[in-house]
Amino acid sequence: VVTNRARGPDGYFGGHRSAAYDYLDVTVSVPRDRDLGSIPISYRHPKPGKHFVMTESHDLRGRDGFRRSLSRAVAALPHQDREITVYVHGYNNSFSDGVFRTAQLMPDFDLHGLAVHFSWPSIPHPLVYAHDRYSLLFARHGPAPVPYTHLRPHENKAHFDPLLGYEKKSSPVSHPPHAHNQTP
Repeated sequence: VVTNRARGPDGYFGGHRSAAYDYLDVTVSVPRDRDLGSIPISYRHPKPGKHFVMTESHDLRGRDGFRRSLSRAVAALPHQDREITVYVHGYNNSFSDGVFRTAQLMPDFDLHGLAVHFSWPSIPHPLVYAHDRYSLLFARHGPAPVPYTHLRPHENKAHFDPLLGYEKKSSPVSHPPHAHNQTP
């Protein structure tokens, strides 16, 4: 996960903006017995096997740590599975919404390889559309183009599959550079 969400006092990523990026390796338990497209969750008593649950999260210590971790993970995959799928959520999403959706998409679409989620600072409430619109622009034109400059799929000999979030009647959440869309 790459995010420019600010951490709240509780340590969790909220909907406010940060000028710095955080890079995380997050493991999600995905229930096997569920309907395609569904994301069963429980905020009170989450149970792996029944609910989507973030079971581990490790700070990758910056962009270089992220790139090293990604390179190691890609190198460990069989050649035919060396794909990097990027998911960028749409409006009105919390940090966990986007992480769980990314985890849900991989098995539901039978995607192989690795998933990378970019979590920009959205607030999960329909009445704060203006905040999300400004946060989207901040994320797209902020400290670095999102999140493609962090991936460098050509260095990893991986195929790059962007999977983007869209909001009705607006621009896409992110625009992948065409040069990075090809397998080297």
